[in-house]
Amino acid sequence: MNRTTRSSQSRTQSNNQIDELNASSEDQMLSIMTRETKLVEEKTITTITYMKEMNNSINILTKKIENLESKIDNMQINIINGIKNEMQKLMNNELTNIYNGVVGDLMAKRATLS
Repeated sequence: MNRTTRSSQSRTQSNNQIDELNASSEDQMLSIMTRETKLVEEKTITTITYMKEMNNSINILTKKIENLESKIDNMQINIINGIKNEMQKLMNNELTNIYNGVVGDLMAKRATLS
């Protein structure tokens, strides 16, 4: 074999090795990119799931707050009605006392006039 043939074969072999390395590197890069893409997809799915759960929790809390607000409103209405009723009782008692006092005074004056 002459030198040119050996040199050509050596270059061909080197080129083949470089091609294999390039192909191997491309395969590795593709594998890494595929793996990274899957990780991003998983994280995205996890994030979306988390956000859905958070939104669900927020909706539940909103409903509970609305229920509490209506209960508080009802409680406030009941308290106000209770205060009104007590004031009505006090007023009626006071009117009764005034009436009884006036009637008592009138009867006392009548007794003295008779």
